Amino acid sequence: MPADISQLQTALLDQVVNITADAADMMERDISLAAPIDTGALSRSGQVSTVPNGAGATATLTFTEDYASYLDEGTGPHTITGNPLLAFEWGGQTVIVHSVEHPGSTKNVGWFTDRATDDAMWSDFVQAAFDSTVIS
Repeated sequence: MPADISQLQTALLDQVVNITADAADMMERDISLAAPIDTGALSRSGQVSTVPNGAGATATLTFTEDYASYLDEGTGPHTITGNPLLAFEWGGQTVIVHSVEHPGSTKNVGWFTDRATDDAMWSDFVQAAFDSTVIS
């Protein structure tokens, strides 16, 4: 006996939030693994929120560490001022100064990528989440 399409549609709609949440969790883990590691705080700060949206769902991925946006977007030239001093290693020696002029940085490739790559990754994660979903 052929499957009732309306029952299949209902079953899929019942799973869309779970599939979206699973795919977003996979993407968060993948991006966390690509995050530069000093203390690991950035990798641990990833949060996923998934909410129903009509017949679909919307997932929001956020990294809450203050410097996450600097890696995502880069920075312009800026002054870094110590409180009261800065100390760092340079050329094998410890340097202590009041401030330094930072030349700025470009987007950290491999942290978040370009839109086309992100979209392709999202598609792969949604497919993987869908493949692992049992629809009854």
